Amino acid sequence: MSDLAAEQELRARGNAVRLRDGLRFCATVFVIARVALSIVAVLAVGTVEPPSSAAAEALVPATPGWHNALDGTDRWDAGWYEHLAVDGYSPQEGIAAFFPGYPLTIRALVAATPLSVFDAATLVSNISFLAALIVLYALTAREYSVEVGRRAVVLIACFPVSFFFFAPYSESLFLLLSLLAFWFARERRWGLLALAGFGAALTRGIGVLLSPALLVDGWRLPPGRDRKAALAAAAAPLLAPLAYGTFWLIRSGDAFAPWRAQESWHRTFELPAITIGRAVRLAIEGIGDPRGIYWTVDLLLTIALLLPLVWTWRRLRSNAQLYVGLTALLVLSYPLPARPLLSAPRFFLVCFPLFWAMALALRGKVFVVSVVSFALGWIALSAAFMNWGFVF
Repeated sequence: MSDLAAEQELRARGNAVRLRDGLRFCATVFVIARVALSIVAVLAVGTVEPPSSAAAEALVPATPGWHNALDGTDRWDAGWYEHLAVDGYSPQEGIAAFFPGYPLTIRALVAATPLSVFDAATLVSNISFLAALIVLYALTAREYSVEVGRRAVVLIACFPVSFFFFAPYSESLFLLLSLLAFWFARERRWGLLALAGFGAALTRGIGVLLSPALLVDGWRLPPGRDRKAALAAAAAPLLAPLAYGTFWLIRSGDAFAPWRAQESWHRTFELPAITIGRAVRLAIEGIGDPRGIYWTVDLLLTIALLLPLVWTWRRLRSNAQLYVGLTALLVLSYPLPARPLLSAPRFFLVCFPLFWAMALALRGKVFVVSVVSFALGWIALSAAFMNWGFVF
């Protein structure tokens, strides 16, 4: 179906799908996943010292007990976000890579409530994920059908690294804001679109990739006031890195600090084809190597995310194709040489059109088998992560 035909069909539906339509279903999925994570945390977390590679602000040993039901995911980069929410930015090497949207949200909640920094961070992440599921359901139902919307919600909630949506990480907030940007574009609410897009790009740098996709949407409108407003709103995500760079220019004299910081995390530019080739080679060579499990799991998760996209590419509208295509190129262009797909599954996780593709490709018994397989992987990887193990 062409983009024009899809747009006409969308109008013919009378925008009948509302955000609240999926509330009960999404809340049920959310509660099941949240309770399951708490159960895994209480049963699986033991006494484990954090490795030296963890952030200095996060060097808190894992210990068994009921407290893990709430704080079991307070690991790895969570310490950086909590540190930024309390102390703000310093010239410390690499810290500029963490964009300020999520820490600022935590800080605002701490200032307005008696919550601790960790409690505020966890609340922001969990509420954002629930809201994101609701928007994902409604947006997918508009694009495709209610059945596809339900499958997309279940798949994103049980994907093996989706426990990050409950952790003190920025994934949930970014997912919500990027979904809202697409939703408000459909609703032609340009001011809210601009706010959501700007907020997404201020939360994660990759949010600037929303702009090309939203510009495509805006350009398809008939010439006139609506098109101009849509194009202006679609450019809003580009202002976020400009504002963040200006902050660093004033603070340290280096407007490009957030991008230079990638070098501190040992990421370097590489052609995506070379990244994939190296990841495959390491996964094969990793048999018998202590690091082999990392290479293998990274590759399997990346394949699980990208293969359905290849299968259903033609069923995505051009704006979704552009967004997910640019995201894939950027993620695969900045690997860690020793582990090319480190964090790639987590970076892809927030690119919601991947779950449109997955929901379109997986149906019937294949869907059920996939959900069970994903859930088992989710349990294993979340338990490892909470025991200061598998780092993403």
